[in-house]
Amino acid sequence: MPFTLQLLGWTSTINSMKNFLPSGAEALAPHTRGSACYKDVVQTFYDVEAHQFSTDDSIRKRGAIALFLCDAEADSIAVPRECNIGAQGQPSAVGVLDWDDYEMQACIHALHRTPQLWASFDNHRKVFPLLLVIQRQRNGVDEAREIYSEIAQQQQRFLSYASSTARKHAQETEELLAQSAGAIRQLHQTLIATLAHGSGILRGLSEEITANMSILHAELVNVTSVRIFSSIDDKMNSALKELRKNHESSTETALLRAIDAIRVALIRANSEIANDRASVQKLVAHDGPVATLLDNFGQQQTLAFAASRAHQIELESQNGQLHQAISNLRGVIQEVYRFDARRRELLEEEIVSKRRSVKKARPLLLSLIPDIASERDDIDWTGERSFSSLTLLVRNAR
Repeated sequence: MPFTLQLLGWTSTINSMKNFLPSGAEALAPHTRGSACYKDVVQTFYDVEAHQFSTDDSIRKRGAIALFLCDAEADSIAVPRECNIGAQGQPSAVGVLDWDDYEMQACIHALHRTPQLWASFDNHRKVFPLLLVIQRQRNGVDEAREIYSEIAQQQQRFLSYASSTARKHAQETEELLAQSAGAIRQLHQTLIATLAHGSGILRGLSEEITANMSILHAELVNVTSVRIFSSIDDKMNSALKELRKNHESSTETALLRAIDAIRVALIRANSEIANDRASVQKLVAHDGPVATLLDNFGQQQTLAFAASRAHQIELESQNGQLHQAISNLRGVIQEVYRFDARRRELLEEEIVSKRRSVKKARPLLLSLIPDIASERDDIDWTGERSFSSLTLLVRNAR
């Protein structure tokens, strides 16, 4: 921006100098008005030996004579014969340069004889160096004018180039900004995709850990359940064996013992379940191995809660299975009761049938065993006494 202001300052300076330049041309106006002779003389002398005007007096004299001849031509003044040198008797101001020194001195002496002519010549001799200086300044001003015009054009071209370069640079900057914005958006999308991929990996690891924990917990529960149900099965088998063994002697006592044994087994099963629950809670405790593993992945509380919930669900399932086993056992016991009741009914029916048979066989027995008549009141004819004694009597009778 400061460089542009500097260029604008130079342009304004050049324009002001252009406005000033015509003053150099106006300096020769009095000598060029009305005739081109003065201009031709000054320009010719300047072109030929302008660099010698300050040291060569001959140049000054020849120039003064040439200017006098221009005055004579402009004002129609009679020229001395010595100065009237030219083609067909007409003097040539520019041709003074071709005179020799003798011709020049003869013309000067002729002008000296006439005071008015000499005054004009002497004035031109004094002014002629200044005219050369002015011509040189004019030429310099023209050159400067051309130079400054060229500089101004170059500056205009440079300003146009700078402006186009600035516009191009601004356009490239906008394109770079757009590309940068696109790259930033792409980088943002890449970061989002990377975070999503990382989250997926962490989610997969978490699910894998959860699955491993579920498998571990399931194995623990399965081992515990197998051990508990194996113990329950053993207790139930032993209870059933004891029921079968003691059924004939005392069904109710055996059932009570079996129920007590089952109760003890249930108590032990509950104790083992509590122990397993304590072990699982210890396993998923804050300072346990599972908690340490979960701490590494930042999901200790979630997985511990999930493990505790799964264990609670599993325990509820085990309790349901235990209740189902107890219900099944109760059904078995009820079946045993029903079987015993049915057996009692069969025994009672058999006893009634045997009593009927005995009643039918009583007359025969009395007739077969005469001695039994005296003891017939002591015989248990109704079957209330031991059936084994009756069987022994029948066997002895046979």
